[in-house]
Amino acid sequence: MLCGNCGAQVNAAHRFCSSCGAVIQKQLGANSSVFMPKDAPTYAGFWLRAVALFIDAALLMVLSVVVVLFLYFIASRSNTVDMELFLNGANGLGIIVSWLYYALLESSAAQATFGKRLLGLKVTDLAGNKISFARATGRYFGKVLSSLTLLIGYLLAGITQKKQALHDMLASTVVVNSNA
Repeated sequence: MLCGNCGAQVNAAHRFCSSCGAVIQKQLGANSSVFMPKDAPTYAGFWLRAVALFIDAALLMVLSVVVVLFLYFIASRSNTVDMELFLNGANGLGIIVSWLYYALLESSAAQATFGKRLLGLKVTDLAGNKISFARATGRYFGKVLSSLTLLIGYLLAGITQKKQALHDMLASTVVVNSNA
């Protein structure tokens, strides 16, 4: 099947052309093997994604403080608790909670964290489909590389054609505006 926008081969299950990014819609009529472009997806830009990240970070921080204070209260009742071990465990728990927050929500039916939902964004694969938990996990841990590049990996979302950050490129994902 061919994309009506660029002529590239298109998988019938995909919503976007993997070559040009045009949203595809099956043409009604005699030639049902040709796909015609609908509207191209609106990719979420750097600043919109930064606001969503800030909202998600604030939610995770509040959740982390509540959990750590609760665990500290429980642990402080016992005189045998090693505080250094407790704090290391709390850091490890924070990483796990953060990973599950992003991976579970971005691979859910909503395809977005709470911050992204508030701004009308969702994460898809390059064909416009929902991503798997494994891909969302890869995307989450790819953010480590985006951070280690002095945040240049994040800044790529402001200059690339599909507004992809480094972790999006590694996971073959895009963030689209679902309201557009």
